[in-house]
Amino acid sequence: MTNIRDIAKESGYSVATVSRVVNNSGYASKKARKTVNSIIKKRNYKQNSIARSLSLGKTKVIGLVIQDTVQGYYLKLMKGAVKESFELGYQLLILQSDYQQEKELSFLKMLQKKAIDGLIFTSHSLSLKKIMGYMKYGRIVICHDPKESAIAAVYTNRKNTYVKAFKWMRERKISKIGLALGRSREESYSTRMALEAFNFVFGDLGCDALVKLNAITYEDGYKFGREFQNVEGILTSSDDVAAGMYQYFVDENIKVPVLVGQDCQTSGKILKLPSINHNLEKVGENAVKLLVLDENKRVLIKSSFEVNN
Repeated sequence: MTNIRDIAKESGYSVATVSRVVNNSGYASKKARKTVNSIIKKRNYKQNSIARSLSLGKTKVIGLVIQDTVQGYYLKLMKGAVKESFELGYQLLILQSDYQQEKELSFLKMLQKKAIDGLIFTSHSLSLKKIMGYMKYGRIVICHDPKESAIAAVYTNRKNTYVKAFKWMRERKISKIGLALGRSREESYSTRMALEAFNFVFGDLGCDALVKLNAITYEDGYKFGREFQNVEGILTSSDDVAAGMYQYFVDENIKVPVLVGQDCQTSGKILKLPSINHNLEKVGENAVKLLVLDENKRVLIKSSFEVNN
């Protein structure tokens, strides 16, 4: 297989000159370019992208750490990240951790070994302190508010929007509230923000919310429907979960409580459900930008509570 040294030997030019022609970087005379390109064409030379990446110290590959490919949250964020990485000339490697710290640690080891240029954590089970210990090996961006931690981040104002949704319920005299959420508050930033927002809006009434976890898919919503028969309003983890609950109540001929979804999915739009739009595609896009452009800052993406009439 032809390599740069072979081309240099045949052309009479140095390896450095041939490399500048091949990579289209640095000075090379018109004569040198013409001669080298002629040999490249004759020998059907194809550049070894791996070798080039090693020489440049970059792989042009970044990792996007997600928990699963089922939740609308990750799918929408992933869509934005894929779009932006393509436009910036990077490959996006989807790394699914399934809430396992060992897997997240293995992804950080990839960064340490220079197998990838950076990592975006859409969420994580490892402590932020542990993750930040690997920042010396490459770029890391997280997708939640880092508070006092010095790490690049892109996130939405989730708590404020949850507060708006609960206030909307309270204005309608709804006080028996259910929350059908994804992971526990220890594992999920969204769950923590939703619970804090509920306490902020309804705390003075002395009422508790009926909370059920692991509500992620349409099927989960349908299954959990029977658990929420005595509530008046339900905040769900996604429009798909809300749609599953809606169908359960219809099938059982039970009055459908007020359902609030998240992520403005097609299922919610069809049913005209109120939904929280976290603008997750923008979160994904901006996370990639921060990583590639090496910007150590925080970007707040505004979310909104949308009522479909």
